[in-house]
This record gives sequence, structure tokens and C-alpha cells, in this order.
Amino acid sequence: MSNTQHLSFIFRFYYNTRYQSTMPPSVDSFVTNIQQYGEKVPKKLNTKIEEIARKAVEEMSKEAGNFFHEELDDDIHTEEQVKAIIELFPESLSQRKKNNFLPIQSATMSGCRSGARSSVSFVPLMASEGYRLGVGGEGNRGGLLSAMACLMAYSEDGHNTIQHLASSLFVGEKGPASEEFDRKRVRVLEKLRGMKMLKKVDIEEYDLVNSSLDPTCQHRFEFFTSWDPDALGPRDSQWEVPIHDVF
Repeated sequence: MSNTQHLSFIFRFYYNTRYQSTMPPSVDSFVTNIQQYGEKVPKKLNTKIEEIARKAVEEMSKEAGNFFHEELDDDIHTEEQVKAIIELFPESLSQRKKNNFLPIQSATMSGCRSGARSSVSFVPLMASEGYRLGVGGEGNRGGLLSAMACLMAYSEDGHNTIQHLASSLFVGEKGPASEEFDRKRVRVLEKLRGMKMLKKVDIEEYDLVNSSLDPTCQHRFEFFTSWDPDALGPRDSQWEVPIHDVF
């Protein structure tokens, strides 16, 4: 498929996904004409069209990355849509925001206030696709082990995405909203475990029990301690025993 044909396909898909509607007839007709006649124009002009198409694809890839960071929503979008966007724009999963977050990290931090948009449910999908595409570099499990700059105060290298999943807090009083915030992250952790993207050794390696000691992280704390009960005891560890950390 040429760049012009690729452009016509992804432009239609992007427009339909971005605006939840079909393109206006005039735009749709133009894209159809590009696909139909693009290969028949003189070579020099076609080369220029191909270059414009390439730049357009790059711009749409950036838009797809922005979409993951700023608009992806558990309540509106589906895994099928997210998979399709990743297939069309694989670079979008590696696009960082000004705070240097990857899309998987923006999703991890989402929904921390009542009524705020949440996309954390897509973290397992982003992790598996990111692993396939090498997001975050080799050995980073699709960005799950990538450091998050906002947490540099907690450690020299910054907490990674998994640690933030364990420790992120709901901003507001404890209640149904904070309870769902906690449970939703447990569901994500369970999926990651089932995919073998979260490992039992991570509990010790990244101090996940101590990270989830806050009362609003109760279900995450129970998830980690039921999986690794020894994490509660005085085993040979680089971390404090959780009961000591409380006090």
C-alpha cells in the first residue's frame, strides 16, 4: 500500500474515531480521489504527494499520542478502538508528554479526582502492546518499569509505573469514589499478573506492600499480601517491615 493509500485509510479511521462521526462528503470525496488517482499523476507530483502524505501520517500519529494522554476514557472507548489506533500509529505509545510521561503512565495517573476522566483500565493492553513494540526500551515491560519523573522525590531514580499503580491515591475523602479508584487498580494488577507482566518478585523488588499501606489502598494492599504473605514478615529484605513503616 502506498503512502497515499495508507493516508486515505488512516485519515478516515482517525476522523471517525476522533469525532465519532463520518467525514463530511467533500472531505471524504477528496480522500477517495487521492486513493483512486494518486498513482496516475506524474511521478514528480506523486513524489510530492507521497511526502505530504508521510508528514500527514506523522502528524496524525502525534494526534493519536495526544489522544491517549488527554482523551482516552474507560467509559467511552473500547479495547478494540485502542488496538486499532496502536496498529495504525504504533509510535503513539512511545509519545511522551511535556512531563515526560508515556501514555501508559498518563493512564496510570488518571481518574484521581471525583468525576475525572479515567483510562487506567487500558494499562494492561498498553503494556502488552508496548512490550511487543519495545516501548520504554528493552526490559521495561512496555513501560511498566519506566521511571515517572513526578515521583523523583520518593527515590533517586523515580518510582516506576507499577509502583505508582500500587501507591497512587485518590484526591478526596474516603468513600465510594476512592473505593472504586482502589478496586479498579486491583483489577488492572490482576490482569497484569495473568499476563505475566506483573511478577511475584516485583512485590519485594519494588516495595509494593509498603507502597500500598495508605488506608485508601486497602484492596491493593490485600492483593499484594495475599499473593506474597512473607512480605509482611521480617525476611531478608532491603525494605522496612511494613508494620515498622506504619509507625
